[in-house]
Amino acid sequence: NDAAVAIANHIGGSVEGFVYLMNEKAAYLGLKSTHFMNPHGLDHPRHYSSAYDLAVMTAYALKNPVFQQIVKTKVKVADWPGEEWRHKFYNKNRLLTMYPWADGVKTGYTRQARRTLVASATKDGQQWVAVTLNDGNDWKDMIQMFNYAFQHYPKHTVVKQGQIIEETTWKNNQNWQLVLTAEKTLAYPLSIE
Repeated sequence: NDAAVAIANHIGGSVEGFVYLMNEKAAYLGLKSTHFMNPHGLDHPRHYSSAYDLAVMTAYALKNPVFQQIVKTKVKVADWPGEEWRHKFYNKNRLLTMYPWADGVKTGYTRQARRTLVASATKDGQQWVAVTLNDGNDWKDMIQMFNYAFQHYPKHTVVKQGQIIEETTWKNNQNWQLVLTAEKTLAYPLSIE
């Protein structure tokens, strides 16, 4: 919490300035059920979000490779200023050791929100994000959700790189041909049913 306040002061000039930036980003992402009042997430009557909005925020954040690396780190060893010994910081996200494809993201608890888990898992090039709120069995439920997603929504190639999508020719003074070709391969999770 102290680190969140320090970062807020550094980036936003003040906690209030940073909260303003947070709410602007929420609006940019189209989040309809989120409003921030602080940078650390502790309870406040006007600080709230939904499972859907948390998933959208997480999917956006996971596009950042530095964020990806931070949230999947199990143990961080750091020098302790002024001391000869080093300190180990352990990630509290038990999914990182319980589930082989887990790669983040955040655990949380407040009196009002109760247990919160925002998680990510990647398998065979496919990444899923899931959120549980006030779930006393969140680790097990999260694993079940990921297993269901990987089993029932495998990634299918829709269009291959270089594939011709449409071709047309027309005539006027010259013969013109227009060929629409896929620049990249597009794969999308589709239900097998």
